[in-house]
Amino acid sequence: MTDPPNPTELSTRELYDLARRHGIRGRSLMTREELLAALAADEPHGWG
Repeated sequence: MTDPPNPTELSTRELYDLARRHGIRGRSLMTREELLAALAADEPHGWG
């Protein structure tokens, strides 16, 4: 099994797609930094 990609290495479009898969709402109004923070909060094991 491969590790999931590190969100900080994804494009903004990929971040929006990932946020949608995580059920994070309001993504179209969120900055890249807000997306990363929301995804990090949703990821129980962190990114590293």
